[in-house]
Amino acid sequence: MNDFYDNDSNCNQSNSAHITVQTYEVIPISTKLGIIEWLDNTRPLKEFIEANYAQAKHDIISQAKPTTKSTSNTIMYAELFISLTKAQVQDEFNKIQSVTPSDLLRRAYYKMTNSYEGFDTLRRQFITSFAVLCTSHYILSIGDRHQSNSDLKLNNFLHPSNLKEALGQMEKVVDGDQTQNKRTQILMQYKSNRCHKLTVDE
Repeated sequence: MNDFYDNDSNCNQSNSAHITVQTYEVIPISTKLGIIEWLDNTRPLKEFIEANYAQAKHDIISQAKPTTKSTSNTIMYAELFISLTKAQVQDEFNKIQSVTPSDLLRRAYYKMTNSYEGFDTLRRQFITSFAVLCTSHYILSIGDRHQSNSDLKLNNFLHPSNLKEALGQMEKVVDGDQTQNKRTQILMQYKSNRCHKLTVDE
């Protein structure tokens, strides 16, 4: 990916930041288990956002009804799929979203800087990093994209933790039309939220 960005003149203009993808190693222990390389000064994006919840908001989330214990996630999801209607799912999602502040990410960046100029710089770096992350995932057809799989450094670069899985993922989607369909599907599946949108727009 870095070679791809290096060879694109639009990514290396003198008046723009150098675009690069930073990853961390996953050391395999078995086919299902691995150790993730330690990265200093990083924090998962999900934790970074959640740290700015007020206690009242944490209480609302923690009071959500726990799912019924089952032998596997597959069975649990099947039970939910059968028992809930689309309207019920939408209502519950909207209820949770309504109590989620839209400026959590912005609050976090305000805490990291002592000036508006500094905040603007951090915001711009995040937007660039987030765009590079999504673009890289789209090109490599990686689907396991969520906030826990992206680490935030103090210099605000996002580390896509699962780019190391790229080759295995690409082997699954190299046949004709399946490639485009898979990429389109994955591109739409990034688990973004209101926090990202409002931070970019404002």
